[in-house]
Amino acid sequence: MILKKYLPLFITNYFVKGNERSLKAKKNIIASVFIKGLSVLLSFILVPATLAYLDHTRYGLWLTISSFLMWVSLFDIGVGNGLRNKLAEALAVKDYNLAKIYLSTAYAIMFLLVVFLLVIFLSINFFLRWNVILNVNNVSNLELQKLAFIIFGFFFVEFLLKIITFVLHAFQSSAQVGLLALFGNVIAFINVIVVSFLSHNNLLLLGFSYSISNIFVLIIATIYLYSKKLKVIRPSLKLIQLKHSKSILNTGFKFFLIQISMIIIFQTSSVIIANNFGPEEVIPYNLAFRFFSMISVIFSFITMPLWSACTEAWVKGEIDWIKKTVNKLVKIWGILCLFGIIMILFSKQFFYLWVGKDIEVPYIISILMFIQIALFTFGSVYNIFINGVGKIYLQLVSMIISSIMFFPITFFCIDVLHLGVISVLISSIVVNFYSPIIAPIQYYRLVYQKATGIWNK
Repeated sequence: MILKKYLPLFITNYFVKGNERSLKAKKNIIASVFIKGLSVLLSFILVPATLAYLDHTRYGLWLTISSFLMWVSLFDIGVGNGLRNKLAEALAVKDYNLAKIYLSTAYAIMFLLVVFLLVIFLSINFFLRWNVILNVNNVSNLELQKLAFIIFGFFFVEFLLKIITFVLHAFQSSAQVGLLALFGNVIAFINVIVVSFLSHNNLLLLGFSYSISNIFVLIIATIYLYSKKLKVIRPSLKLIQLKHSKSILNTGFKFFLIQISMIIIFQTSSVIIANNFGPEEVIPYNLAFRFFSMISVIFSFITMPLWSACTEAWVKGEIDWIKKTVNKLVKIWGILCLFGIIMILFSKQFFYLWVGKDIEVPYIISILMFIQIALFTFGSVYNIFINGVGKIYLQLVSMIISSIMFFPITFFCIDVLHLGVISVLISSIVVNFYSPIIAPIQYYRLVYQKATGIWNK
């Protein structure tokens, strides 16, 4: 009876009382949990559906080539994140004309970049020996070249269209970004089902069906949002001012280098595994990554709406709000780690139900994957503020050093210690000193106004 009486009141107060910024964040977090939860569920269902469509070799290739897309996604040279911070700053003081100029200029920069990348890629693709790069002999190089042409071609176009997601983040509307991802996954799932009826083991058809899904959603979203919710900052050719590109790219290029370093540490693993142990060995690693990345995905539900909120709070000098927010994030991280330990204990049963008995994921991979992701998400507690205020030079230096250390340590574990697939996980844990050590120190220096020198850049 007590629960029945007071629960509706608690829920109402949760969404009605409090700081306006906090209320907006709460609504985005709750919506994101629901929306992205469905998106994650669909992505999990897509794994057995895709495995049923492709043989293990082609599925391993599909995972490996997909990991290349993470690298290529960074070649927007940080325009998206640089734009996000600049837009958030302009919106905090309600300077909509400046926001339009930033947005129009960002689209111009990205368009030129997409054209450049497409020309470069089309020039070199059919000279690349993909079967050598991916260490596979029973799939023709021509088939892999065509697949790369489809996937990368669409992906470069997606660069331009994806700007809309950074704009939504700047408006502190992260739930809508999740909604776009959900729609993309729904369409991809439908496409895979349709493709499975039309053919079997066809990488080219699968690549096309996946690639077209996100493009379609982003085109519709861009047209709709700039005619409705985002009309106030709708871009225009007349407002392109390349002199503002420096302010966007200055912060953006730092984000770009940080992301390059992170990709080297966290996303090259599939290529290293495929090249040293064969494409089939990518599958258990990738399954463990997908399973335990639920922790970082859930955490991102909470943190992503707070990036631009931290930018706004910093501009307005509301430090107490930042401190309270970060303290709550530390507690949430601890709860998620307990959840992760339970995931380890039941991982064998989960993988059996998910993909069957033919693919085994060793406990050691699950344990190390959890440690890797737990450390990364701990850094995210503080990075959501550090990134939001653009004090990222120390993060940049730390991540470059880590990425330089990654390959020597990985190949030492492979060639000297003979640790096999877990070499990439051990190396990524060892080199990630920024998340558990440096990020918290910089955060405390900044919020208590004790940051000087490199700590304040």
